[in-house]
Amino acid sequence: MPLSLPSALITRRSRTLLAALAVALLTAATLTLHATPARAASRTLTVSFASGIGASSLGGGLASSVRLAVLTTDGGALTRTTAADGSRSAVRTPAFNATTHEPHAVITVSDSTPVDVLDPGTADVQIQAEVSVDALSSENGTDDNGDNVIQRGRFAAPQYKLQIDRHVPSCRMTGSAGSARVLAPAAVVPGDWYRLTCTRSGSVVSLVVQHYVGGTWQTISTTSTKRATGSIDIAPDVPLSIGGKLAGNGSIATNGADQLNGRYANLLVRIG
Repeated sequence: MPLSLPSALITRRSRTLLAALAVALLTAATLTLHATPARAASRTLTVSFASGIGASSLGGGLASSVRLAVLTTDGGALTRTTAADGSRSAVRTPAFNATTHEPHAVITVSDSTPVDVLDPGTADVQIQAEVSVDALSSENGTDDNGDNVIQRGRFAAPQYKLQIDRHVPSCRMTGSAGSARVLAPAAVVPGDWYRLTCTRSGSVVSLVVQHYVGGTWQTISTTSTKRATGSIDIAPDVPLSIGGKLAGNGSIATNGADQLNGRYANLLVRIG
């Protein structure tokens, strides 16, 4: 069953983020708050697809403040598929298409309350996802020249981001004191499953890559850099995106959407 919104509702220039429709479309997503809903509290967003596409749930008492939606263009869709462990708890994204009408399908998570639960500030932050990319997943000079996994914030602004460009995982944290980027030492094998975990702890940003082999997750690389990034203060109206890049107005970017081509499962954003 495709996970998409009717093309009449969403185009490259329109932005339809209806919470009720998103809840009907997005699969098992949970938001868990570990303390009181304040900027300094520890909070975790998890998105999984174990219950299948079409069922959604929000927890932690913040269902009314967090909105989830699926944005699509040019016939793009998300479909349910098999994860690393063999369960049908992953989604398949649109395949690579070098034309100017490449299909896109991106999940967005937004919070419009005065307390932005997905804004790290000076707190520690961790972003994680299980990903399997296609052999052909990006190409220079096309609209799809990268594979975004999780991103909030644009390049020239405060940002946290996990991506796989040219099959090489990397993560980036940008705050008031500057940027820190960590690049994995080797490319992933197309079609294989990897768990990518990017963490900012104090002034250290690290990236751990695990490969799913023989039924277990095996750590194959840990890379880190020590660089102060300061406070990551993202504007409240900037959504978090999964599987692609958004423009400044929250729609899918038209000048380089960096659509992830492949599969993903079990995403996590932990702050504090």
